[in-house]
Amino acid sequence: NAQTLKHEPREKLINTYERLRDFWRRYYSAHYMTLAVQSRESLDTLEEWVRDIFIKIPNNGEPRPNFSHLQQPFDTPAFHKLYRVVPVRKVHALTISWAVPPQGKNYRVKPLHYISWLIGHEGAGSILSLLRKKCWALALFGGNSETGFDQNSTYSIFSVSITLTDQGYQNFYQVVHLVFQYLKMLQTQGPQQRIYEEIQKIEDNEFHYQEQTDPIEFVENICENMQLFPKQDFLTGDQLMFHYDAQVIETALSLLTPLRANLLLLSPENEGHCPLREKWFGTSYNYENIPEEWAQQWASDLKLNPDLHLPAENLFIG
Repeated sequence: NAQTLKHEPREKLINTYERLRDFWRRYYSAHYMTLAVQSRESLDTLEEWVRDIFIKIPNNGEPRPNFSHLQQPFDTPAFHKLYRVVPVRKVHALTISWAVPPQGKNYRVKPLHYISWLIGHEGAGSILSLLRKKCWALALFGGNSETGFDQNSTYSIFSVSITLTDQGYQNFYQVVHLVFQYLKMLQTQGPQQRIYEEIQKIEDNEFHYQEQTDPIEFVENICENMQLFPKQDFLTGDQLMFHYDAQVIETALSLLTPLRANLLLLSPENEGHCPLREKWFGTSYNYENIPEEWAQQWASDLKLNPDLHLPAENLFIG
């Protein structure tokens, strides 16, 4: 906006245009780019078109930028807190987040996908089935979108988001407690090859029987995959689970502890209790430490809940 692109740079004697040109010269380079084309034309014709259209993109010969030295950007006292936010819509929602090391290199195992599948399970023994019995929640989803915002070379975010009822909002710490108990159960039981192979078969079936994607979406997705995976996995790297590795899953699971979690509570009830204003959108919010009573419960040996257990074997997956 005018504030960030005009007024602030002028105050700091920064030439926005020159900065943009510098950025363009450094990063707009053919050897960083990937290209995917879909058409009914012959490969020879497509090659000719691609050469004609893209041959003039400059190549600056600079090494690819690497940000992997910027690890743990969320290692800050501001992360492990309870944030209360006043939402635009009338909804109670709770999000529990963890920042874990980058998981891109583990794409063949997909540990976060395995964990999110269990957390999002809705059958007997799941978090959501128990929350619904207590009339505390309407919906739950968890995981990592595997897009640049959620996963890159510096961190991966893992989140559990729950839409709460009015009663769930009143008992939101108990809701958080149940999520932590479920994770403790997963850590205690350890990774399960049976469950991994069930998820693997589901993903295989979805991949093989998927409907044809809109060409624009398809080439965009492949183009992004070309930045992330080796050639043999351009089409499958973001969808399939290639092999089970208990150690990789165990390492990811061990990081999802109460002491590393951040809590975000959205509710119209927060109105009047949120004196802080977010800079760009003016959203009202406030933050506080986790109450000592709960912090102590979660820091000590968290008791398992007998109502939370692994899903039974799915007999319908052949």
